[in-house]
Amino acid sequence: MDVTVDSTEAQDGGVQELQDLYLALESDLYLPETHIKLINKLRELSMVDELEAARSVMESILAPSQQIWLDWIEDYQTWGKSVEEISNLFSTALKTCPTVDIVEVYGRFILQLIENGVIKDAYTGIDDSESPLNQHLMNLAGGLDETQNNIAQSHKAWNAYRDIFVFLLAQEKASQSGTTLKILPRLKELYLARLRIPHAEIATTFSDFSTFVTTYYNSTYEGEMVAANKIYSETLKILNYRDSWELKLKSDPSLQTFADYIQWELERPKRYFRADLVQGLYERVIELYQYVALVWDDYIIFLCEQPKSFSRKTVESAIQRATKSCPTSGSLWAHRIRVSESYGADFEDIIGLKMTIDDISAFAAENEDYDNWKPLALAWLAYLFRANTSSDNLFIDQLRDDCNFSLEKSYSFGKQDPNFEVESLVIGIFTRLGESDNVRNIWKRVSKYQGTKAIFWLKWFEWEKSQSGNSYTNALDVLKIPLSRNNIDWPEMIIQAYTEFERLNGSAYSTQQSVITSRRKLYEIAKKRSKESYDQQLYQDSETGTKENAELNIEGPSANAENASETPSSKKRSHEQVESSNVSDAPTKQPKTTDHRDREHNTVIVYDLPSETTEKDLEGFFNECGNIVSVIQHTEANSAVVEFSNQDDTKAALTRDHKSIKDKEVRVTSGYQTTLFVTNFPASATKESLTELFKKYGQVISVRFPSLKYNTNRRFCYVQYLSSESAKSAVGELDGSGIFDEEEKLVVKISDPSNKQTRSGGNAEGRELYIKSVDFSLNEDFVRSTFAKYGTVEKLRLPPSKRPGRLHDGYGFVTMSTVDEANTAIEALDGSILGDTGRVVSVSIAGKAPSKKSTKVVKINHNDQSRKLTASEIESKTIYISNLSDTVNDAQLRSILEKYGPLHKIVLKPDLEGAIVEYETVADAGKASLSLDGQKIADKPIRLGSSIVKPAPNPKKSTMFMPPSARGKKR
Repeated sequence: MDVTVDSTEAQDGGVQELQDLYLALESDLYLPETHIKLINKLRELSMVDELEAARSVMESILAPSQQIWLDWIEDYQTWGKSVEEISNLFSTALKTCPTVDIVEVYGRFILQLIENGVIKDAYTGIDDSESPLNQHLMNLAGGLDETQNNIAQSHKAWNAYRDIFVFLLAQEKASQSGTTLKILPRLKELYLARLRIPHAEIATTFSDFSTFVTTYYNSTYEGEMVAANKIYSETLKILNYRDSWELKLKSDPSLQTFADYIQWELERPKRYFRADLVQGLYERVIELYQYVALVWDDYIIFLCEQPKSFSRKTVESAIQRATKSCPTSGSLWAHRIRVSESYGADFEDIIGLKMTIDDISAFAAENEDYDNWKPLALAWLAYLFRANTSSDNLFIDQLRDDCNFSLEKSYSFGKQDPNFEVESLVIGIFTRLGESDNVRNIWKRVSKYQGTKAIFWLKWFEWEKSQSGNSYTNALDVLKIPLSRNNIDWPEMIIQAYTEFERLNGSAYSTQQSVITSRRKLYEIAKKRSKESYDQQLYQDSETGTKENAELNIEGPSANAENASETPSSKKRSHEQVESSNVSDAPTKQPKTTDHRDREHNTVIVYDLPSETTEKDLEGFFNECGNIVSVIQHTEANSAVVEFSNQDDTKAALTRDHKSIKDKEVRVTSGYQTTLFVTNFPASATKESLTELFKKYGQVISVRFPSLKYNTNRRFCYVQYLSSESAKSAVGELDGSGIFDEEEKLVVKISDPSNKQTRSGGNAEGRELYIKSVDFSLNEDFVRSTFAKYGTVEKLRLPPSKRPGRLHDGYGFVTMSTVDEANTAIEALDGSILGDTGRVVSVSIAGKAPSKKSTKVVKINHNDQSRKLTASEIESKTIYISNLSDTVNDAQLRSILEKYGPLHKIVLKPDLEGAIVEYETVADAGKASLSLDGQKIADKPIRLGSSIVKPAPNPKKSTMFMPPSARGKKR
């Protein structure tokens, strides 16, 4: 596209900006933000012809935004366009963008036509379906229906609609004195209908109706108002339930707030559920986030879930608007194909849709986004298969061609799809067509890139079992392949399938061989897992354990043996304990060089991101900066946190500030001093409750809890802000406050690992001694006096015994004041006899206890503690939770579980990502089982079953489609 602008018109580089925008659209015509910038620039420069052309181009391929339509309408009125041209523009705008503001402007336009006499004696033609006024009112009423459930703003559109009838009534009354007014009852019904709809200005509507009744129905005023008040009161109750949400939305109209509000509506009891109000919320989201495909996707799913609430016209209109607003979304086109078919569209209509899709450059590109293309391909192939089946193989050639085309695309670009959905669908189609040999070749080819996944081999195995002929041998041959490999993600599933299959189908000999093979394989797996667990523990000790102990300045013995019996409440740290830790109010030191992971110094925060930015976009954006460790996106804040492996890479990343992603300039700032270390909050505190507390001081982008796998009593978290100013503000307001507990002050510090102190204390300095084989009758005073002969005894601890007749169990810890004193005591007392007991004691330097995976048992006291139940009775009241985040503690879990009834016991197993929960009654356990399965806790959907399912190993993330320079980077 070329553009020439007179130098007197173009200011501040206007020519260059226009040329850049045209060039951007030439490379990709489906960029709404670029269209909007171009239109606004042309309007600013008063380039009328070019402006009209730009608007027409955008309207032909995309749905213009509300503001584009309003400006367009205003320009038409300013330029003196004909009533017919302006009316047609309103009609088109309402079909693609039915918002409150457009409906209101249209209503004012119609009223202006009546007032100016363009529509003469309008009241006389109100019942004539062919009259210009009636045509306008029908269009306006349609827009009113679309916007009436916008609680906050719909009064503006309705008032404009009502004012037309008020004017018509006055016009009719002036011209027909003494006769019955036809418009009067219509206006009355209009008011009463409006009072049934929850809207923010309902009190004003009720007051206006009172004035209306006084003027026109004064003789029956009391009866009219009693009836109206009944309607008003019921609607007001509905509105009052939503007041807090509306206030929250007014102060924070973010996607997250809308999502929370909609979720609240969806979870309301059936008798109070209002599908129309949920639809109104979705329409409000779309007005603000029109070009976000995920919003439309969720909206369409909601409409399709409520077939009794929404007409075919409503659903089809929403899907058409969705694909016009986000024409490059494969998921939205997939919805349109399925819904069109379900509403009976013929083959030609859907073929026409497919041709439209094929003309869109995003789908025509050979290397298009596979994840975006996949849902479209699945919808199209499934439709084509059904169409072919119902027409006696009329379309079989096209079906085969499209299946083979989709397979080739999956072979090339879909290898990272963990569910290999396209391949599975094509396999199913070719199987139905009776092409077993072809299908077997597909399985073999897919195995080249899905061969590490147990689920792949099991699907192939099941397919072979279903085939006629030599199915036993073929199925067994499939299972033998993963059994011979050591890189399968979940080998136990393969082993189980193998042994079960042999028991039912094999001979005694082959079954015995399967048992032998399985035993050997399980041994290999256990050995491999043991090594991996050891390696992981070494890494965790260096990364997590060291950091935690350094931050809290906890000595070894007190952090292990003593604290093991402490209750969660006694585990809170005093405010003074943390003052000298590695967290500080305003660190001024330069970061120290460290071999450990250091999020605080090696992260950057990227914000002002385009709404549909992906992780791949961010990796490409930083691909020349260095090694990326992790990318965490926060879509509700249009931001992301990118962690690098060292400070040099982080500095390189900061040079990307003010650069563009998807034609939008983004900001890149340091993550230094944006993270808070927080402790002394209640054990039941959650990510959501802490976010609510800290967001008062700025945009919170994450709340991270530690893993509880090796210590279920850990209670601290990291809160990260978008800016360091917000973090410092939170420290100033919350650190040392008694917001949760006046006695245990909240600790909030800037997290700074570079400022951590060297661990001190008897254990860390080698001054703590471990003694064993001490006679059970010797008391602490005797032992203390014995060791005091060799120096100052700072601390002595002989854990008391639970066995009768013993003061202790014969072991303990003695801390001397210096290392030399400790060594002297060892030389003198190790191998000696204490007192007259005859027992030889052992004295040595106390070592660190090895980390053990932690299990926490919480018994909850109730009145029936004397109960005696059988194992089967206890099992009937017990539920097993799997896929539970290892950051969830017992207090958080208890607050969720007790909603279904009193609990007897919780056994928390973070290492297995699960918990065993015993209720007091079978009925309560049943209620919990029915309600909890699939519910998200700490962003993970939990699963319930007859036992805790061991978590499957995480597959290695594929580097396909990452920039070549980023493929070798640590992730």
